[in-house]
Amino acid sequence: MLETTVIVSAPIHKSCETKPAKPAWGGVGIVRGKVGMFLAATNGKMMAAIPTIAAMEPFAGNVIPATVLAHASRPGTKSIMLKLNGTARGCHPKHGDCESAFVDGDFPPVSVLVAPALGREYRAVSLDVDFLRTLADSMNAKDGLVTLLLPEGNHAIIVIPRGAEGFGMLMPCCTAANAVADGLTRVSELA
Repeated sequence: MLETTVIVSAPIHKSCETKPAKPAWGGVGIVRGKVGMFLAATNGKMMAAIPTIAAMEPFAGNVIPATVLAHASRPGTKSIMLKLNGTARGCHPKHGDCESAFVDGDFPPVSVLVAPALGREYRAVSLDVDFLRTLADSMNAKDGLVTLLLPEGNHAIIVIPRGAEGFGMLMPCCTAANAVADGLTRVSELA
């Protein structure tokens, strides 16, 4: 039986749906991209994708249960080791292993979701998410939701809280032009 071990460098399972209407949304998809293999997770409102090793190719199309990844990524772990042999086994040095069958169902077609994002004009702005969260909380934004108004250049970003009055402003960390090209290159590798 074919078995591969992969190190997952980020807690991608946090982007999964916690109470999925579609079973595959409760797991992390093993996706074949245009350039290499990826792990992808979605909850229908956001999607995260990270590159993984080429040895994942035989497992493309399978969905790893988020519970396996959550077990293996407990505090103190810098990466997740998965052993894939028809099942997924999350290995944790202190908490042992957690094994489960792959999730039934098809993961959403990531390349179809990503393709419309390419070929558009973008502007890159780096933000400190903790500052943004604090700002949203300080304005009593409903459900923590805000709208960002992005000006041209390196100027303050206007933050409009949802369901509350007022506004806030947040300075960008940087607005490097090469960040747009780098970001679009990453997205195109998956499409």
